[in-house]
Amino acid sequence: MSELAIFELASLLSSRLCHDLVSPVGAVTNGLEVLADEDDADMREMAFRLISESAERAANKLQFARLAYGAAGGPGADIDLGEARKVTTQLLSD
Repeated sequence: MSELAIFELASLLSSRLCHDLVSPVGAVTNGLEVLADEDDADMREMAFRLISESAERAANKLQFARLAYGAAGGPGADIDLGEARKVTTQLLSD
C-alpha cells in the first residue's frame, strides 16, 4: 500500500470516528449546560440521564471502532468472537 493510500485510509477512519462521536459528545455538553442552569429536580434528573446515556453511547462507539479497526490487540492479533459479539450488541442497542 502506498504512503498516500495509507494516509487516505487513516484520514477516512479518523473522519468516521469523529462523525460517530460528535452527537453523543454534544449531548453530554448539552446535559452539562442544563445541570449548570437548572434548579428543577426533574430537569436535573433528565440531564443526568442524558449525560449517562450519551457517555455510554460514545464509549460503545469507541470500543467498536477499536475492535473493528484493529487496535484492540495490535496488528495481526486474533479477535475474541465473544468480545466482538458483546461490543457489537452494545453498539446496536444504542
